[in-house]
Order: sequence, then structure tokens, then C-alpha cells
Amino acid sequence: MRVVAAALIVVLGTAACQSKPLISGPQMKSFLYEVQIGMTREDVISRLGEPADRLTIENTEFLFYYTDWINAPKAVERSPFAVKGGKVIAMGKTYYEDFLKARNIYKDNRAS
Repeated sequence: MRVVAAALIVVLGTAACQSKPLISGPQMKSFLYEVQIGMTREDVISRLGEPADRLTIENTEFLFYYTDWINAPKAVERSPFAVKGGKVIAMGKTYYEDFLKARNIYKDNRAS
């Protein structure tokens, strides 16, 4: 019984520690230079792959991609693209946070 419990704890711990997929290589080049405001949702996904996370608030969908700007384990950044009516209307963490603040649903996770 203890062996089964210990194995379950290891498996669950490993699953919890798995990180989100990071975009890199050609995807990073597309992320930096090719994704533009007005581009279709399908174009973004065809260039960057499936997003790591998605969130829809009202009629705006956010596609989240994870980037590692300085190759440090704790420097992974969640980078959102806002899509409305099938087209990219904005991108970036600042827009996302402002969007949430305007709806009184922003939660600052940096606060201690």
C-alpha cells in the first residue's frame, strides 16, 4: 500500500512540474516578426502552433504562448494574443492586464 501511495505521489508531482510548451526556432521568428494586428486566428495558429492556453472573456479570445526570453527557468513569459471576430486585435501582457482591469477581474499575482 505504501509503495502504491509513493508511486502515485511521484507521478502526480512529475505531472504538476511539467512545463508548458515553449515556442522556439521558426515559431519564435514568426512570433517576433510575422504575427501582426489584423491577422486571422488561423494564421496565428498555423505559424505558432496550437496555443498552450486559451481563455475567452466576453467576445474576446486570448491565445497564450509561452516564451523563454533569456533562457532562465523562471523567466518563462506567458504571451497572449487577443482575437475578436476571428482577427488579432492586440497582443502582449500589458493589453491583457488592461483588459482584465477594465472589467475588474485583474488579479496581481506579484503581490505578497
